[in-house]
Amino acid sequence: FAEAVSFLKSQNGQVSRNTVQSKFEKTSKPQEKSDPVQPIAKPEKITVEPGKNKEEPTPTPSPPSSVSLDDIMNHWAGVLETNTKAQGYLESRGLTDRRIWNRFRIGYSDGSLTAKLSETQIETAKDQGIITKTTAKETFAGFIIVPLIDEHDQVVSLYGRSIAGTTEPAHRYLAGKRRGWVNGKAVSVYPDQLIVCESIIDALSLIQEGIENVIPAYGTGGVSDEMIVHFAQQRVKEVVIAFDDDQAGRTATEKLTGRLTAAGFGVRNIVPEGGKDWNELLVAGALSADGIKNQIQVAELCEPERGLETISITQEGVKHLITIAERQYTALGVKQLFSSSLRINLRLETPAGRYLDNVDLYSARSRSGFAAGAAGVTGIDAKRIEKDLL
Repeated sequence: FAEAVSFLKSQNGQVSRNTVQSKFEKTSKPQEKSDPVQPIAKPEKITVEPGKNKEEPTPTPSPPSSVSLDDIMNHWAGVLETNTKAQGYLESRGLTDRRIWNRFRIGYSDGSLTAKLSETQIETAKDQGIITKTTAKETFAGFIIVPLIDEHDQVVSLYGRSIAGTTEPAHRYLAGKRRGWVNGKAVSVYPDQLIVCESIIDALSLIQEGIENVIPAYGTGGVSDEMIVHFAQQRVKEVVIAFDDDQAGRTATEKLTGRLTAAGFGVRNIVPEGGKDWNELLVAGALSADGIKNQIQVAELCEPERGLETISITQEGVKHLITIAERQYTALGVKQLFSSSLRINLRLETPAGRYLDNVDLYSARSRSGFAAGAAGVTGIDAKRIEKDLL
């Protein structure tokens, strides 16, 4: 503006409109500046050939390499749900309550497992004994399968029962050491009285009739030392042996009675009256919970052995070892002269477990506390341990 005024004065007002316009066009025209922001170039057009995707294809995931017994049982349980032949077999054995099938995860091996597994899983199944190494066929093909469960509710072994009358052997277990239980929780839930049957089918028969305090053995000779130790750990007081009413069953009952009474359990013996086994009574409609309870009530109780127990005492350096029957005590801190205290470090070891604590043998309260703690670990009656300390 100041520049315009100065120009007008220099012309003494003698200026035309065109002159002013020309002047301002020369002086006020803005200077062009380079723009630092360059325009975004248009992307080149991408041509996609027919039948091809712009993105790389997603790689196919690798097949699973492991398979557990739980996975296999889930497959077999699914097979049972649709296999009418296997269902018919269970119903022919009187096991008509499908809640029992589901509760105990019963399944059926129809030979379809290998088609569901990868090559690596098949090799794993061979190592487990599920698939034969020579023919790559299912070991339990044609068998009803009942899983054996551990304390963590995991499948650790299998029992199979052939549904064909011509298959030998008709009963089959997974290769290896017998492990796991059917209805194993009954041991801890019913410690006052536990029934032991000869077979899994018999145990399931009793359970269907409402008898819950029952577990099966692995056949006539199938009550292992580990099972008896477990009974002791769960503080079972009385065992009812309910084996088959045949020569093999009677012989096994006599032997097992001696083992159990020697281990400190009271024992009663019952047999299926009117049939060879409990499942036979179930099929005949002659099995009832009340009838079994009456049999148990009138059965003679074989008292646990309470004879004189041998005691041995030895010394190894600072350790004093006292052995009473199956109970071994190790005492540390024993002084040659005692005054008003008999406080020692005492460890109790049994086949079922060990317990370590300090105890004052002069104190009834201390002895009682040690006995209660040791009983919880070893399954031995607390009163017996407290008597040992005297």
